[in-house]
Amino acid sequence: PYTDAGVKITDNYYDSNTLKGLLTIQSNIDYVTEGVYSICYEVIDPSGNASNQVCRVVTVAANTTSVNEIGNNSQISLYPNPSNGNFTLDFGKALESSATITIVDMIGKEVYKQDVAALTEKLAVDIVGLPGGVYMARIQEGANNTVLRIAITR
Repeated sequence: PYTDAGVKITDNYYDSNTLKGLLTIQSNIDYVTEGVYSICYEVIDPSGNASNQVCRVVTVAANTTSVNEIGNNSQISLYPNPSNGNFTLDFGKALESSATITIVDMIGKEVYKQDVAALTEKLAVDIVGLPGGVYMARIQEGANNTVLRIAITR
């Protein structure tokens, strides 16, 4: 179960209790479906001044002890990181069966998907056309998953 940690609101004029009532929360979290989701917070004070929107990433995984469960996942790496959008997933000898690689942005939108054959050792990935930011690469091999973070810089 996910328990939101909330946010701390500070202002140089209004007290935090006044601002808590004006907090707007937007979320696309689906607690039933595996994926990467976000929850975003924003406040507009009584004077009409808007805060920056602050977002938290929430990963929903199905009844696992961790998100790194592929056989010998310590062999899986992603480089270079950060990257310009061209990077390599190095599976070593970890892929015993076919897998699906899915890359999602920080709001959970799928931006890349590719199937990979069993025993593949390296996969070159090209997402150069995407905006800079942080993305999550999910390697799903049957019921086992590994999630790696990749930063794309421009």
